[in-house]
Amino acid sequence: MAIIGLYDVDSKIPNLALMKLSAFHKSNGDHVEFYSPLFKEKYDIIYASKVFKFSDDGYLDKTKMIIGGSGYDLHSNLSYKIEHIYPFF
Repeated sequence: MAIIGLYDVDSKIPNLALMKLSAFHKSNGDHVEFYSPLFKEKYDIIYASKVFKFSDDGYLDKTKMIIGGSGYDLHSNLSYKIEHIYPFF
């Protein structure tokens, strides 16, 4: 079982992509929670989503996070399997 952190850079309400990632990992038996920078070492995988370019990305760590979203990279996509899963947290 992996510990997964979800970080929505732009808001406190997770977006659709993060909820799909949550559903995927939970279906594989992983523990999913909202990312906390204070405990970043405990996560096996951290997903970060940034929708807006102007949002503060001070907590983003390219070496430890999988980062995506229109405010970060327009060319990154979820895999087909994750994109077509029913989202939930």
